[in-house]
Amino acid sequence: MPIPSPTVITAATLDLRGRPVFVRSTGTTDGPALILLHGLPTSSWLWRRCLPDLAEALPGWRIIAPDLPGYGRSAPRPGAGPRHLGGWLHALLTTLGVDRFALVGHDLGGLVALTDAVARTGRLGGTPHPARTGGPQLERLLLLNTTIYPAPLLVLGLLPSIVPPFADLSLVWLGRGGAARDDDRRKGYVVGMRQLLAPGTVVEAVEWAEYARPYGPIAGWREARRSLRALAWQAPFVLRCLAHLGDLTLPTRLIWSRHDPFFPLAVAERLRRAIPGAEPMIHIIEGAAHFPQEDQPAEVARLIAEFLREPR
Repeated sequence: MPIPSPTVITAATLDLRGRPVFVRSTGTTDGPALILLHGLPTSSWLWRRCLPDLAEALPGWRIIAPDLPGYGRSAPRPGAGPRHLGGWLHALLTTLGVDRFALVGHDLGGLVALTDAVARTGRLGGTPHPARTGGPQLERLLLLNTTIYPAPLLVLGLLPSIVPPFADLSLVWLGRGGAARDDDRRKGYVVGMRQLLAPGTVVEAVEWAEYARPYGPIAGWREARRSLRALAWQAPFVLRCLAHLGDLTLPTRLIWSRHDPFFPLAVAERLRRAIPGAEPMIHIIEGAAHFPQEDQPAEVARLIAEFLREPR
């Protein structure tokens, strides 16, 4: 009996308007594309356990997981709020030659996916989305443990990271000791990430090392703060998108962890009611916390592939 060949996952750094963008991909080199957006503070590495199952379940699909600007191995770019990242995504997909695609977003990547989908409808006013004049066209949307709604406790928790002088003081404190403390900062990052996994989830040391690589030098933490501040500055854009959720008629699936400490199931239900194109049920992943791609990767991949195989 022949042994199935392992899925080939390609890692490449692309030049996008003079700035390097790191992309993990698998599947075919043409056909419809599945775009996987990570959240804060991770990278495309978050999707590594899902990629083989997605490639097997979606023959003929091109599966792409980029590092957002300033995360993982992608360079920062001026402007990192949701509106900027929507334009960045469109430019990236154009460069990759993508014609039509489905979009999956988790955490911050979910907010980018949701606001970009709303902006593509052309009903927000202001500068039209570049997709209105052609280029890659979004056909399906999948949201995973995310929100567009202002959450008071979450906002209060982020204030020290985005409001001067608290943000600057916290960076000074975190950066004390210079490069000699890079390992300590990486260890601190891992400790925080572990708390967001479900009990029993195992992530090997070499896997943590890839996650934590940018968060030894203080520059990595500074970029994460900048990203949060850009999100705050673009709150008016996000709120306009919130007011236009009713314009989203494209097929949408909500996939949610049972035990996400940030975004409870009530958030998913609120999104389901607000988005006309959303399926009538929320797909709940048992035994998962904030990072179901680590806790239950096979189930995440199954729910994504199942939706994309359904006829429109």
